[in-house]
Amino acid sequence: MLPSVRRLVATLGLVTGLVASPLAPASAATTTHRVGTFNVCGYGSTGGCGGTTAQRVEWMAQQFVSDRLAVLTLNEVCSPVPDALRARLAQLGVTVHTVFQQTFPAKHGRCGGAASGNALVSRSSLWSVRRVTFTAQVPNAVELRGVLCARTALGGPTEVCTAHLLPGAKKAALRQRQIAETLSAATAPGRPVVLAGDINEVPSATMLDPLYQSRYGAGSRGSFVEPSSTRSGVPCRCGPATRGTAKIDYVFGSAATFSPGASATRDSPWSDHNLLWADLIRG
Repeated sequence: MLPSVRRLVATLGLVTGLVASPLAPASAATTTHRVGTFNVCGYGSTGGCGGTTAQRVEWMAQQFVSDRLAVLTLNEVCSPVPDALRARLAQLGVTVHTVFQQTFPAKHGRCGGAASGNALVSRSSLWSVRRVTFTAQVPNAVELRGVLCARTALGGPTEVCTAHLLPGAKKAALRQRQIAETLSAATAPGRPVVLAGDINEVPSATMLDPLYQSRYGAGSRGSFVEPSSTRSGVPCRCGPATRGTAKIDYVFGSAATFSPGASATRDSPWSDHNLLWADLIRG
């Protein structure tokens, strides 16, 4: 092969690797994928929320770019926001794909008359979208919570899902059923899973036992790793707070496919939650 051809092939290979994953390491054996999750508090129902749609979108866009996220899952997000975020990211030179799931209907005093719910924002295409409404709901509730899933590519075919579960001690039984329904929906396609969102439970809660892999101790019997659940680099049922003093937001990945990497939180001026991101290492 001529030297000039060899140089061209090498250059094309490098470019292809960078496009496949914004955090891909030099080794072809593994790829690192940074996933963020954020409860937007888009309808301002609790303390600590504020700001305009434009301010929220700008903050999320800047975090998406600066933290080099591959996927961002959103809860309590007003329906116009994913499209606005996609448009703003395009102005910043980043192409993303978005899908939305309504959980709270329009014209009920939230989001200025728009619907609200869950969303996925991804650099890679999203397809085979599934919007599953939980059977476990508060009787006669206007808000019908559920789980949003879509197939994407994170070093290979991956099912990415997000859910926002019911809060509060009085709704613990319903929340436990919602966890079971979330797991069932996320694992149904038989692909590696990334599951992120506002679970409204602390890591030590026994109802999270079916999620955490046994390495996390304390009754864990699930099949997922969670990069932010560490103390001094050791897996634990713990982690940095994502709302007030409690950790209730998570980024889980199938332990058979992903290893846990770095993680961090970002304090938002426009929400009562922190944005959490975590690195999932595939290979």
